[in-house]
Amino acid sequence: ELSTEEDYTIVELNKNVPQKRIAKIRTDLKIDDHQPVYVIGYPSGLPLKIAGNAEVMINDKKHSFVTNLDTYSGSSGSPVFNSSNHQVEGILVRGHKDYEYILLNKCSVSVKCPQTIDDCRGEGVTRTTEFSELVR
Repeated sequence: ELSTEEDYTIVELNKNVPQKRIAKIRTDLKIDDHQPVYVIGYPSGLPLKIAGNAEVMINDKKHSFVTNLDTYSGSSGSPVFNSSNHQVEGILVRGHKDYEYILLNKCSVSVKCPQTIDDCRGEGVTRTTEFSELVR
């Protein structure tokens, strides 16, 4: 089971960032069960990875929810977006094993969670509602 501890940091800039759009975040209620989501991050040395084709799998915790996003180490802190309205629903904080080593081929392959959470612990996401009051 994934931890439900709060896991985030708020960074305040001391000057405005010109010409940049700020993503909207959810400030109340919670994302719907099975809502499609995507994540944008910079894992495993990649310049950018956008992972979609995923959904909210477990949504009963107050502070977090679980998805079947295809993410890797280094994606922690990445925004998780609602695919319908592109609002940030949370930040990625922990997840399932990223790679599986194949001895016969002497290589590692990506582990992708199936559509059901039975064989995978999923990817944990801290809800934006946990820190939305701290964001201007």
